[in-house]
Parts: sequence; C-alpha cells; structure tokens
Amino acid sequence: MNSIFKLVLSVLAGIGVAFCVIALCEGLNAKLYPSHSYNPSPEEMIAEIKTLPIQAFLLILTCHILSSFFGAYVASRLAPTPRKLYAGLAVGFFLLLGGIVYFISLPHPLWLSVSSTISFLLFSYIGARIAIR
Repeated sequence: MNSIFKLVLSVLAGIGVAFCVIALCEGLNAKLYPSHSYNPSPEEMIAEIKTLPIQAFLLILTCHILSSFFGAYVASRLAPTPRKLYAGLAVGFFLLLGGIVYFISLPHPLWLSVSSTISFLLFSYIGARIAIR
C-alpha cells in the first residue's frame, strides 16, 4: 500500500477516535449538566454557558486533552514509520482548527479557550511521542 495513502488513513482514523472521545465526554457533560430547553437557540446556549459551574468547564478541558492524546496516539501507531510524528501532529492541527471554530461560535471563558487551544497541540505531541516508542 502506498505510504501517503497509509498516512492519510491513519490521520483520518485518529480524527475519528478523537471525535468519538469528544462525543463521549460531551454526552457525559450534557448528562451531568442538562440544558433547560430541548432545542436551545444560540442565544440560549450562550446564556446557559454563562451559568455553568467550573466543573463543567474542567470536564470540557479534560475532553479536549483526552481527544487530542488518543487521536494522535492512534494516528501515530497506524502511520508509516518515517511519518508517525507528522500523523499525530496533523490530528492535533485538525482538532485545533475545530476548537477555534467552536470557541468563536460559542464564547466560553478565556482561560478555557486558551488552555484548550494549547492542549490540542501539546497533548497531540505527547500522544504521538508515546506511540512512537
């Protein structure tokens, strides 16, 4: 199989794992801190975000850390040998782009936005390095 094709598939698999982890954590967050309305509008979502306790934000940060770590780990394990680190960092980059869109569309506390943005790349690097060993 072509190594570029393997690299692309490994990055897609890592992104898939990362999105599964995010979905699980966000589902847990929705179960612990349910919304007041069934289908909230963006204005209602922003109002609800302002009333969330700090534990909900810490759970979101943990979700972002775990998704970037496991997504990069899977991508690096599946990638061809000379490009394992690139695969893990590519997953972190795609998660970073998604996180930027997420934090622009729904404003969160500044500390969460900054720490999540840093964690996407940092924990992707850590996950890729552990997978390479």
